[in-house]
Amino acid sequence: MNRRLYGRERRLKRGVARLGLAILLTLTLASSAPSPRCLGEDTPETDPFLDLAPLLSPDIPSLQSTLRRDESWWSRDTQFRRELFLQTAVRDSSSASNSSSSLYNRHSLGFEWLRRFQGATSTIATCDLQMRAVRRDSYMPVIQDMEGAYRIPWAVEYHNAYCDIFNPVGYFLDEQQSAGLVGKVNARIGRFYLPLGLNLATDTHGTILQLSNDQNIGFERDWYAGFWGSLSPSISYDAYYLAGSGYDLRFDGQSGMFGFRLSTGPAIKNELGLEGGLSTLIGERLAGDHQRLAGEAASKTDAGTIITTRRFGPDLRYTIPSEIGSFTTTNEASFGSDDGNDTAIHLHQIGYLTNSRRWGANLQLRQQWRKTPTITPPHHHHETPPPPGLNQSTSSAVSRSLFYDLSYYFSNDIANANLHWLNLCIEQILESERRGSGTIFSVQYYRYW
Repeated sequence: MNRRLYGRERRLKRGVARLGLAILLTLTLASSAPSPRCLGEDTPETDPFLDLAPLLSPDIPSLQSTLRRDESWWSRDTQFRRELFLQTAVRDSSSASNSSSSLYNRHSLGFEWLRRFQGATSTIATCDLQMRAVRRDSYMPVIQDMEGAYRIPWAVEYHNAYCDIFNPVGYFLDEQQSAGLVGKVNARIGRFYLPLGLNLATDTHGTILQLSNDQNIGFERDWYAGFWGSLSPSISYDAYYLAGSGYDLRFDGQSGMFGFRLSTGPAIKNELGLEGGLSTLIGERLAGDHQRLAGEAASKTDAGTIITTRRFGPDLRYTIPSEIGSFTTTNEASFGSDDGNDTAIHLHQIGYLTNSRRWGANLQLRQQWRKTPTITPPHHHHETPPPPGLNQSTSSAVSRSLFYDLSYYFSNDIANANLHWLNLCIEQILESERRGSGTIFSVQYYRYW
């Protein structure tokens, strides 16, 4: 019985092998057979693209003029965005004797214009200009409008005003050397965010919860020139000389500042959700009275105050996606001195955004500590006071605030090209030498389109 089964199995295998060989030979002969065209037979043409005329090269001037005859210089390679900003705030003055309960209003209408200049194969430069017409009533020193007291009731404000020039060194090198520098050396000139902390990586013009530079330095933007780029896919850098004048570009005796930031590159942000860096800021800056705490040492000039500035600090932001939304932790720390007096500031924020990008909430804590000189007056009128710089004692000034933030987004584009939202922010001023204590309630409507 086993022999019969074994014999049938062998015959079956041989039959399958012969069938496979026959199929293989048939396919080989079919693929090697000459086509009817090779045999000289006439066949009808079946090319579906035979009746289409060839397209001219885009380099031909006649085609360029045809493609762009309806485009003006203003619209080509240009993005124009409008901006509407409405904010109303009120302060609970029960614990602050120097404040009132009147409504603070800051309403503005503005625009942002971005222009790209390109050559035949690459972008040469981009320029950005952002301006607003602002109306303020019953000014209140909210944390993101410390300079507003000097712009009542109407003001025309500029924010971003800069140009980026891509690979400028490449124009002086041959083609191969120039290609090796793409993305590594770019130039920037104009007014933009300070290269300190996360400001360069954050578009803060349309948010209530700001970062720490406005409180730390006195302004979050400055006029400067320098270079930026990537050392590798994971490491980026920014190096600039800054005027140190803040809003207006002027030199009133200050030598300016040098700023440098070494940060993580786009590869780490895209793969790990991490953004971080180390920053330093060294030099002299101008500061108005609203930028200094009471008793802060500074040398006076005819037009303002010169403060010798030293800053160094790390920053880190980490975004964690989840099934219920994304969580973001933001941390900034800065240590240094103003005219030799030690100062430090740190900011910590936890944020949440739903997967639909409709609801967002944030909690922020910021604290600033400064050592300020205290000159002891003479006990008797005939005593000579100590000379400047020989301070007999120092005191510490501390400012601490908690922020609670809730936003509803009508539209929330990932690239920030179209934003529309309503926001409620509560600032609990725990301690502040300049602003006292109390609670500020703020409602903000914002649209950018």
